[in-house]
Formats: sequence, C-alpha cells, structure tokens
Amino acid sequence: MPTRTIVEALAYINWTVLAGLAVGCFSAVVWLRLQTDATRGYLAFSAILAAVLGGVVVLDGALDQLRQTWVNLTGQFAQQLTLRQQRFIFLSNQVMMASPTNRLKQGYSIVTNRAGTVIKDKKAVKKDEQLSITLHQGMLTAKVQ
Repeated sequence: MPTRTIVEALAYINWTVLAGLAVGCFSAVVWLRLQTDATRGYLAFSAILAAVLGGVVVLDGALDQLRQTWVNLTGQFAQQLTLRQQRFIFLSNQVMMASPTNRLKQGYSIVTNRAGTVIKDKKAVKKDEQLSITLHQGMLTAKVQ
C-alpha cells in the first residue's frame, strides 16, 4: 500500500477513534449515573470531557476540510500564476520582436525627412530632398534624385 494512501487514511482513523472515545465516555457517564452512586460533579465533569472530545472531532474534521480547500486554492493559484507568467513571457517576446531596435538589427532601416517624419511611401518625398536613414549601427544622409 502506498505511503500517501496510509497518510491520508490516518486522518479518518484518528477521527473514528476520537468519535468512538467521545461516544464511549458519554455512554459511560449515562451508565454510571444509572448504575452507581457516583457524584453528580464527577459525572458532569466526565460528560463535559466527552463533549470536549466530541468537539475536537468536529473541529478536526472542519480543519481537515479547511486544509484540503487551502491546498486546492493554492494549487489553482499556482497554476494560474504559471499560465500568466507564460503569457507574459510570450507577449514580452512579441514586443521585443516588433521593437524598432530589433527591426534595425534584422537589416531594416528607418527613413525620415528633415522634419523627422517617417517616410512610408515614395510619393511623400520630393526631388533633391534630404533624407536621414537610421541603421542598426549609425546613420546615413541621402538626397532624392
């Protein structure tokens, strides 16, 4: 039998033993009350201890459920965090690939006129106009012919 199964079963064994003790103690109090001349204070004390033991059983069950809920929530949180980290890395890579600096490294250039406007169409320039060409390493100037 796997160790994990044994460990998970221990909580139920513990719960069963404590519940049995609580019921047994309370039954003993009732039986002693009917069969003996035990003092009322002793029997009340024993009944209170049985009730406390029963309360411990209930609390143990509630704590076990709370622990399981906590484990589930932290597991889901970790899974969501991992997914969001992966998404962030993916989007960061997309932004890096689209950055002008990266485009320049790939061999592209940025052409601007004297006003600093990016030239996107040959119709946007005039003959003899001075243009600036930004490369990955350095800049050039050109004259339109």
